[in-house]
Amino acid sequence: MSTDHIQSIAQTARAKYPAGRCLTLPRSHTVHETSLKLWKGQWIPAPACHVGTFQDVADTGISVYGPSTCNRTRCREMREARSGLNLPQWPDNFQMELFAA
Repeated sequence: MSTDHIQSIAQTARAKYPAGRCLTLPRSHTVHETSLKLWKGQWIPAPACHVGTFQDVADTGISVYGPSTCNRTRCREMREARSGLNLPQWPDNFQMELFAA
């Protein structure tokens, strides 16, 4: 695979999956979170859970707005972080005590 072809695949995928978009792969109804992965020197959006191939994502993946439905660890963690479920809700004036007196 030539460098130009790899760059073309990466550009296509980045245009197809802008930040905040999720994706589904062929023959699947599962919606995955996306994150950028380094592939042969190019940053390309891919399922956060590492399922599928970069060629699948660029050529036949379907870009969708969330929510993701994948329950693999990385997709679930990204979904929870996006929705704020795993962030502590502290009062504005809260000061954590470092050492017990």
